[in-house]
Parts: sequence; C-alpha cells; structure tokens
Amino acid sequence: MVFTQEERRNSTPLIFKIIEEKKINLPKVLEEYNLHFKSFIFLTGENNFKNNIKQQIVCQPAQYFVVKEATHDQADEIIKKIGNQVTTSHLIVAVGGGTVNDVAKMVALKTGCEFISCPTTLSNDGLVSSNCTLKNGDSHFSSTQAKSPLGIIVNLNFIKTCPDKYIVAGIGDLVSNVSSLHDWKLAVKVGKEKRDDVIFHINSLATERILYYDYSLIKNKKEIDFKNSRFLYSLTESLVTSGLCMSFFGSSRPCSGSEHNLAHSMSKLHPESNFIHGFQVAFFTLITERLAGNDISHLEKLYNLVGLPSKFSYFGLNLNHLFEIIKDSPKVRNRYTILQDKSSILNDKKLLKDLIADLV
Repeated sequence: MVFTQEERRNSTPLIFKIIEEKKINLPKVLEEYNLHFKSFIFLTGENNFKNNIKQQIVCQPAQYFVVKEATHDQADEIIKKIGNQVTTSHLIVAVGGGTVNDVAKMVALKTGCEFISCPTTLSNDGLVSSNCTLKNGDSHFSSTQAKSPLGIIVNLNFIKTCPDKYIVAGIGDLVSNVSSLHDWKLAVKVGKEKRDDVIFHINSLATERILYYDYSLIKNKKEIDFKNSRFLYSLTESLVTSGLCMSFFGSSRPCSGSEHNLAHSMSKLHPESNFIHGFQVAFFTLITERLAGNDISHLEKLYNLVGLPSKFSYFGLNLNHLFEIIKDSPKVRNRYTILQDKSSILNDKKLLKDLIADLV
C-alpha cells in the first residue's frame, strides 16, 4: 500500500517538539498552532497517574484514565468510561510508553478525537506511526492501523527519569531496520512488492544515524551516559523519522520485516520471556542478517557496547525453542522476507544449527 501525496500530508503530525523543561505547557503549545480544545482526556500508565501528570503537564480541565495493558478490550473499556459526551472538541493526551501510545491510537480512532503523544520513554519507533500493536482477547499481539497523532511533544527531562534499558531498547528497535530494509529490498528484487524509494532512503538515514553514532562522545569512564541530552535528541529524531516512514507508506513495511516476525512468534510461543520489544527485534536482526549472508560483526560490536543481547540464551530459551520460533515466524504475516527466501535452510535443522550456533 502506497499513499498519495495528499494522504501523506494528512498522515504527518502538525506538532513535533523536543524540549527540556520542568513542565510541558500544553495550552501554550496548542496556541502556537491556533488549536483549541474544550477539554483533555489523559491516558497514562499506573506509575504516571493523575498526580504525576499534574506535575509534568500544565493543562485544565481534564479527565484521567489508566492504561493497564495493550489490548483492544482496554481501549474499549476506556471509550466506555469516557461516555457519549466525547466529541472532536476533546483532545486525547497519551503520557507514557508504547502500551499507552498504542491504546491511545485506537481510542482516538474509535472516538474521532485527535490525540497528542507525550512519551516518557524512547523504547520504540511507534511514537508517530498510525500502527498499533494490541492483543485480541486471549490471542497473540497483532499490528493494525489506527490513528496517527496530531502531534508529539518529547520532554527530555521526562525521558531522563526512565531506566536506561528503555533507551537501549529504542536503539535496538531502530537498528532492526537494517533487517526490515534488506527484506523490503529483497521482496522488490523477486517481484513480490514495490518500493517507495524516498521512504526507503529516509528510513535508512534515520537508522544509520544511530547505528553509526559515535558513542565515545557520551561515554563516562567505562559506562555510556544514555541520558546525554545531545544523544537523546538524535535518538528522538531518528525514532520519529522511522515512525513517519510507516505513516507515509501506510503500513509497517519500512520498519518491520523478518526480525519482527520472529519477535512476535517468540512473544506468542513463549509469553513468559516477556522481554522488551527492542531487545527482541535487535537480537533477531542478527539471525536474519546471518541468514542473508551479511556480515554482522559491526552489529555485535554495537550490541556489546550498549548492552543489547547478542546471544539467544539471554532470553532464557534454548536452541530447540529457537527452531520452534523460526518455524512459526513465516506465518505471522503475509510479507515476503528472508524467511521465505531461505526456507530450504530453515527446514534443515543441521544447516540452520551450523549457521546460527554461535548466536545461541
């Protein structure tokens, strides 16, 4: 699916601000864009509820709702609580991480309201895309189209309070674009898909900005300072750019390939592993790049530097579990990737083991 020029403009956020202040003055930001809303509906996680939001964002009047899980049921429950009085004069404000943002996208779609994202982590590239990953009842997570945000306001002072692992996960999610872009290129080569060259190269630039970032500039003795403002600014811009590529294209294709299929299969087959998405897709990028016959030494070097997993045992699973995940992964979505291209290797356990043994 490729959007027209008009549809691309419509999928572009009106507001994108990166600030470093004590509070977000939301009414002031909206005034800059001549936007006015009757009231505000805040969606946030349990750790960031009403009192914390009031300390972080200047905004009245408002309603507050806690997002406990990334499910369609959760979105419907919030819509029911909001009631029939909600109109397009209300603005939904998502304050939190990926779960809050994904639920907000679906609530905004179903109510017709606009929404603004105020992330408290930088763990993935879904900040501005229209894609959301939600669970259907007892089934596994699936990606679906919802609504892109009217704007995104990133306060680096909020980001600096989150654990480092969520910043590292954002690095991992971006780096996994290496795999998804290679898959897209492969699908075009065999005649399975068409490619939007502008989106492809923009996403490649966003990925390489973090992949080849000079981390020695933010190294404090032996440890990396992931809360460095300059680095966080670069990471924010790259994640938002990657998300915009998905919105412009109309699907997750630019940023989601075989590595995401493998991650979704792992979450479905082994929910007990419950690791951050960015860590999963980063590791599986090593697998897919190895399958493609590409050198992964630069990726392994980066992973060891920032703390991303380069061994499958990190997830508490073994080689047989990995075989199981690889076998299931092509079923995740109908999208041509290296998993289909190298199916003969994937179906031969001896060949596969020889190829990826050092990554287990």
